[in-house]
Amino acid sequence: MMAASLLRRDKRATAAHLKADLTRTDNSSGLRQLQELLDAVLNPEKPAADTDALDWCKCLIAGGEGFEEFCKTVHSYDNATLCGLVWTANFVAYRCRTCGISPCMSLCAECFNNGDHTSHDFNMFRSQAGGACDCGDSNVMRDSGFCRRHQLGTGENVPSIPRDLLLMSEMVLPRFILCIIQYLRDGYIEPDTSVERDLQKVLQQLEPQITFLEELTKMGGAMRTVLTKILTNQQTYKELSMGQEENLYAKKNYDMYLSALKNSGLVSVEEKTQGAAADIAVGAEGGAGAMVLL
Repeated sequence: MMAASLLRRDKRATAAHLKADLTRTDNSSGLRQLQELLDAVLNPEKPAADTDALDWCKCLIAGGEGFEEFCKTVHSYDNATLCGLVWTANFVAYRCRTCGISPCMSLCAECFNNGDHTSHDFNMFRSQAGGACDCGDSNVMRDSGFCRRHQLGTGENVPSIPRDLLLMSEMVLPRFILCIIQYLRDGYIEPDTSVERDLQKVLQQLEPQITFLEELTKMGGAMRTVLTKILTNQQTYKELSMGQEENLYAKKNYDMYLSALKNSGLVSVEEKTQGAAADIAVGAEGGAGAMVLL
């Protein structure tokens, strides 16, 4: 009932209200409301192409601020000494032979334009297979070619990021990533020609969500740190991917994943045997066996 009430309200106003509740000393009410809202918004039983869910996530992590303004604010706290911007095919980038130590070095437009490449031997190109910006990496290019943001030591001058700026991101993004994982698991069956097409269709349907994750990485080191902590936290992955007992969909989804993994050849016979023995030892939940496979 609470989630239904929140869904009917203005997204930005609701996000601002929840963020205010979550920054209080006693934030239990805000946590409960946010989790109930995310249960409704990030429901993997809904179509993957549901753009309303993505709009909700953008509003929530921005905490009531406009998403574009939020991106600019987070980027202003970028303390990364390397750019590392990743791009896909058809992205326009630059290569400076004067600054490059490696012939494969490449720069995104922002880093190139913020560096001094006057009278240098450079060219602009359209990437065929994708790449990443090397600005700030002294193993690939000379320090003199670094842009103003990624010159050595400049990260030390960036002010500390406010604690509450990424608060909503830390709470919303684990659920968002889990929802993507569940969509992908549902789209996976044993690889044959027809099913590969179905999986490709799932990937195409998830293109807006993947693009959103790319937008987050472009905000710089502060947001990339949040994403890295989420993606490398084993306990978080275990709790979220296996699902709670009352979440029957998450449990069924995870059981299907384990079944596919056991038959995929991605785990050794020994690991399969250990997992099966652990499954028998702990009963129907199979938690220990699941962790062997993980």
